[in-house]
Order: sequence, then C-alpha cells, then structure tokens
Amino acid sequence: VAAAVIAAVLLVLGIVTVLFLASRIRRFLRRRAQRREEKRPAGAGGPWPPG
Repeated sequence: VAAAVIAAVLLVLGIVTVLFLASRIRRFLRRRAQRREEKRPAGAGGPWPPG
C-alpha cells in the first residue's frame, strides 16, 4: 500500500512540475516575442552588426 501512495504522490508532483515549467516557458517565450516586436522597427537585422 505504501508503494502505491508513494507512486501517486510522485505522479502528482511530476504533473505539477511539468505544468509549472510549461507556464514559465510560455510566459518567457511570449515576453521575448513582445521584445522582438518592439525592437523590429528601430534596427535592421539581428543583434550583430552586418558584415
């Protein structure tokens, strides 16, 4: 019985961790995309100078 409880707890913790990381990653990607949209009109090209 203890093994089943431990397995259930680990499963729930794994699911919570995955959901937390997914939300963090989505927020990071959205913020990066917004920053890119803000920078686009000012600069031509990427972070490196042409050359």
